Amino acid sequence: MNIFKLQKKYPQFQQNEIFALQDAFQRLDVDDKGYLDEATVIKATQQSERQPYDVVRSALKEVELDSSRRVELEDYVDLISKVRNASATAPPGSGSPARGHASKGSIGGKIHVQGSSANVTHTINEDERTEFTRHINAVLAGDPDIGHLLPFPTDTFEMFDECKDGLVLAKLINDSVPDTIDERVLNRPGKKNKQLNAFHMTENNNIVINSAKGIGCSVVNIGSGDIIEVREHLILGLIWQVIRRGLLGKIDIKLHPELYRLLEEDETLEQFLRLPPEQILLRWFNYHLKNANWDRRVANFSSDVKDGANYTVLLNQLAPDLCSRKPLQTPDLLQRAEQVLQNAELLQCRKFLTPTSLVAGNPKLNLAFVANLFNNHPGLDPITEEDKFEVEDFDAEGEREARVFTLWLNSLDVQPAVNSLFDDLGWNISQLRQMWQLMRKDITNTLSSLAKRMGKREITDGEMIQWANEMSRKGGKSSSIRSFKDQVIGSGVFLLDVLNGMKSSYVDYDLVTAGRTDDESYANAKLAISIARKMGATIWLVPEDICQVRPRLITTFIGSLMATFEKM
Repeated sequence: MNIFKLQKKYPQFQQNEIFALQDAFQRLDVDDKGYLDEATVIKATQQSERQPYDVVRSALKEVELDSSRRVELEDYVDLISKVRNASATAPPGSGSPARGHASKGSIGGKIHVQGSSANVTHTINEDERTEFTRHINAVLAGDPDIGHLLPFPTDTFEMFDECKDGLVLAKLINDSVPDTIDERVLNRPGKKNKQLNAFHMTENNNIVINSAKGIGCSVVNIGSGDIIEVREHLILGLIWQVIRRGLLGKIDIKLHPELYRLLEEDETLEQFLRLPPEQILLRWFNYHLKNANWDRRVANFSSDVKDGANYTVLLNQLAPDLCSRKPLQTPDLLQRAEQVLQNAELLQCRKFLTPTSLVAGNPKLNLAFVANLFNNHPGLDPITEEDKFEVEDFDAEGEREARVFTLWLNSLDVQPAVNSLFDDLGWNISQLRQMWQLMRKDITNTLSSLAKRMGKREITDGEMIQWANEMSRKGGKSSSIRSFKDQVIGSGVFLLDVLNGMKSSYVDYDLVTAGRTDDESYANAKLAISIARKMGATIWLVPEDICQVRPRLITTFIGSLMATFEKM
């Protein structure tokens, strides 16, 4: 659109202003592509118009961009027009609140964000946004791929926008559960493409969604498109689940054998370890309150901790030389909360909570605070050699398969969520075969359309093996297997050959080793899992399951690949 048409469409601008906006646009468009990406435009407009990030962001949402989300010259002029109009109409001192965002409350503040349609809004917790952003800034600082973007402001929506390409979320998953994602398969901006396109973002977010499933997150209501479209409430929910998984995953008797101290009378170690991690944390909290001769106990992470008294006693019990009980003498709860957090800071554990969120009894942030405190200062006496033997000896048969079955059940959005097959459903190890039959039936149902085309009622193991071998040959490879017990699978090479046959551009054989050592096999297996997830496959197993050739779990892997190939 030429300058005169722009001035006619936007009469509030003088001709010289239109020329100035065109010059500004061209200076930003360093590659002379004729368009800019949203992030560049927001940051440039922030500076030029001296407006907060969220004001510019909200104005850009009102600009009618095409599906590519590219900002062309006319879009840029429209954006400046909307920003200036918002600034002119905002009451003095209002800070031009972003459209669709509620004013911020001081306790339990809520922010309203636009939903997928004009008449739908969602609410996110301001304290959670702030604290989770702080966590991301801390754990991902210095990352070679995204470190230059950090720190994200904790009081704007910039962090959500930076999540859209999948890199921040993928890195966060690997921080919470190391080695979940083989980062070599992630798409990154490079010299040729300074910004990832929608296809590359989708691939990254496929990895994010399917990896989140694989570590036990519930992602029933979120897809890669929701991340690209920056659905803030869904992204914040996913971030919480990933952070929670990382914090609670460390409540493990192999990492903390002294957890043995928390067993109650007549309780077996096996029974104790099948408690949900939140219950183990509460047990730990109460163990210290009891030893401190304190008459109160905690049964939740909200009402029982919001007055700060139990926290005061817990911190004093963990570090009596550093943390006094003086906060108990402070009647004002906000002041007491600040004193509690000052004590936590002496233990380098002032994280996730502010005085307002503590007093508000925010259950997520209080859970995160307690979990972080446990992970850094468990305060439990070392166990004896006799107890140590019992702890080391505990590795219940079927635990790994039970974990996979639990993840699968939760992916079906069963309510309530299953923490333990054995306790929640009353199953025992001998019944795992029945659970496998249910999961195998689900795989069969997923492949039903393929079976119909083959004129069969269902796909057999033999046909799955035949398909996998054909995929390997299709990619020009000679590897093959005879059964899902074939030890050839353990090197990881065959599965990579199958993936290569499905889509050759996904497997970079410069990254594939011969799999002659345990480390090489593990690297291949991890690579295969991440490539499968990048294609959109739901994968439940971990690299060790491939290296150890666990037949049932290998079957789920091949079945998921077949189902994914049908959709490609």
